[in-house]
Amino acid sequence: MRFHKIEFAVSCILAAVLSLAGVGASTGGVTVRVQALAATTPGGQKLPDGREYELVTPVENAPYVYVPFDDNGPYPGAAGLTTKRPVQASSDGSAIVYVADPTAGSAGSGSIGPGAGNEYLARRSATGEWTTANVQPAGVLNSFYAAFSTDLTTGVLQSNVPLAAGAPPASYAGLYYRKFADGKYETFFTGAPPNRTVGQFGAAGAGGEKKALWEFYAGASSDFARQFFAANASLTNDAVDGGTSVNNLYESSGNGLRLVNVLPDGSTEPNATFGSGLIDYADPPDVTHAISADGSRVFWTDLSTKTLYVREDATTTKQIDASQGTGSSGGGLYWTASSDGSKVFFTDCSRLTPDSTAVSSAGCGEVDSETGPTGNDLYEYEAPSGSLRDLTVDANASDSNGADVQGVVGTSEDGEYVYFVADGVLAAGATAEEPNLYLRHLGITTFVTTLASNELTEKGDIYGSGYFNDIQPNQGHRTAVVTSDGHSVAFMSDRSLTGYPNEGLYEVYVYDADAAKLSCASCDPAGVPPPLSGVPDELFDQTASFLPVSWSGVHQPRVISADGSRVFFDSIEPLVPQDTNGMLDAYEWEREGSGSCRTSGGCVYLLSAGTSLRYSYVLEASTSADDVFLVTSAQLLPQDTGEEFDVYDARVGASRPMAPSCIGTGCQGVPGAPPIFATPASVTFAGVGNFSPSTKGAVKVKPKKKTPKKKKKPKNKGSKKAHKRGKRKSGAAARTNENRGNRQ
Repeated sequence: MRFHKIEFAVSCILAAVLSLAGVGASTGGVTVRVQALAATTPGGQKLPDGREYELVTPVENAPYVYVPFDDNGPYPGAAGLTTKRPVQASSDGSAIVYVADPTAGSAGSGSIGPGAGNEYLARRSATGEWTTANVQPAGVLNSFYAAFSTDLTTGVLQSNVPLAAGAPPASYAGLYYRKFADGKYETFFTGAPPNRTVGQFGAAGAGGEKKALWEFYAGASSDFARQFFAANASLTNDAVDGGTSVNNLYESSGNGLRLVNVLPDGSTEPNATFGSGLIDYADPPDVTHAISADGSRVFWTDLSTKTLYVREDATTTKQIDASQGTGSSGGGLYWTASSDGSKVFFTDCSRLTPDSTAVSSAGCGEVDSETGPTGNDLYEYEAPSGSLRDLTVDANASDSNGADVQGVVGTSEDGEYVYFVADGVLAAGATAEEPNLYLRHLGITTFVTTLASNELTEKGDIYGSGYFNDIQPNQGHRTAVVTSDGHSVAFMSDRSLTGYPNEGLYEVYVYDADAAKLSCASCDPAGVPPPLSGVPDELFDQTASFLPVSWSGVHQPRVISADGSRVFFDSIEPLVPQDTNGMLDAYEWEREGSGSCRTSGGCVYLLSAGTSLRYSYVLEASTSADDVFLVTSAQLLPQDTGEEFDVYDARVGASRPMAPSCIGTGCQGVPGAPPIFATPASVTFAGVGNFSPSTKGAVKVKPKKKTPKKKKKPKNKGSKKAHKRGKRKSGAAARTNENRGNRQ
């Protein structure tokens, strides 16, 4: 993979530019550009709501930007170079962290190639210029970001090279807190882990195998002052060393390092996880709101006894799944909580309340099961009072497994709206022994729709594995998202839920709780079925459109606006006449009466070019959805003359900045600074010569070989047959622009 020289241009007052960028001088080079604007796609479709494009990445197409698919993703010629490193936009849309090649000769690490890359922070200044900096530790090959604050002022990363005074010695996996404004690092813990050699220390995974520590970073308080992680070592005096195959749980803050997995009687035992679920890279634990916004409540599971606890104010521990009915305590499976941790939602097949109708069964608390859980009810625990409620009491005598709750899709931030999936008939319209999507609000359960029976146990190949679905416990792998107020939910299904002939392919749906209305966001507005031929990649033989996911277990991409009126997704099918390339493109759906849309049923808009010979992807939107970030190789602005991938912001109210002045040495950029601690030569970076060449995606590149994927078996209860998803077949009639009709 060749490297591209970045031409740096900064304003004559460098310090002021750095301040606007929110990036310290130690972060590497900074690029400042003037943005031309365009209000239409290259194909001619007008962008909705007065959006215009802003080019976020350098005009010179350097360094090379990676795209958010996994290593077994689409053909590299169409898709680009893939990564699993985190990508995240700030909540206000003024910044984004994306992944690209290392900056040649100035900053970053030698991490390069599929699944790798360097993290870059791009920030829009008050006058509209975008500044970009490599925020990877300079010269450190083995460093990985695990998370970022919502405003992207702070990051959490792991490094095998010490980056702060007192940090673990070289080759130990240390965790660090970094403020980008000054570039300084703070270590989560100090010194070498006791009783662990370099090769023994990390975090224990499913079955006891050791994983890299950063994979089990659990999250932080909203101000990022309290950080939480798991490690297979006794890092505090009260922690018990259980060996390399089990974890202790820790909080790192200004108060030092504190143990989380403390039992109600004050004793401590290792073998614990934040939230619940198996600790495994392919199916990480569920840590959705496992840490309350202020960090005062932390939810965790004792894996030895499968008991669910809450640790409050780092002083007391209470059991959440203690029986108040006829069933036995323990065995609850954590799903989520309200943002303040006052309400906790978990499933259990034990009758924990007097009115419970749960049906006890073997393995009812398993996350990763070939047949799916059986007999569970959904419970709500109120932390302040300790009270427990069964939200899914089943009055239908014909439901042999009771409510048979399969999982939670999501909740509102206050926990008042709860979306879940259950096979029992809990409201009118539901189908027995089928996965019904329900909404629980103000004590009332409302039926939303019935999903396909195999969607929850076998997701298919959308992302190259079977670990993605609408109720996946790991929030980064969940293909459904609920608005913060709970009034809307976007999700995926391969069943025709609104009458559109989807040919058994996955589409994106949106439910409006206020109107009790279900809409298909990604269905062709003209009602024409998806094309079953001419699709350039076998990856999409089961999928027409899909919601982006995250490779981070602590972040779910924002793909729906706060008010639920706009949803962003990727689609392989052409939904507007301007989409003529037969490739993956980025789209926006808008609810009728919102923004530019006045069409009954909502409007579909193309956000990417629709003419490029390579894929385009939605990355993430701001909370308001006024900013939506795309990665594409299409030239959406005149100054973008390259053919490689760039990050764009399709923005409402885009800036029209003045050209910055640039005088003398102020235009030269800022060189990256290496760590101040001595490090082994094997993990340091000394220039371009240390990098191994790799291949950039080009249209003529041959498809890479795909490794067979182990899929989960579909769930089969009794005589019920698992639904077979539709496959694209050769010879099917291709759709033309003429039969799509007019679009709003």
